[in-house]
Amino acid sequence: MINHLNQDYYFDDKPAVLETLRNHPLKLFVKIQSYNRHLDFPRITDWSELFGLLIGEKK
Repeated sequence: MINHLNQDYYFDDKPAVLETLRNHPLKLFVKIQSYNRHLDFPRITDWSELFGLLIGEKK
């Protein structure tokens, strides 16, 4: 499903989903939770950070 949506960014908190998408041409972000702190993806702790992250990506 994700491949058909032509997304540039993907945000999730589930380790299994993010690991599955690791080799896809998406910029992955993990919404930090206690059960995913071991993941090596850019993190957001609160959705209010989203705008700043995306603006930073465009620079």
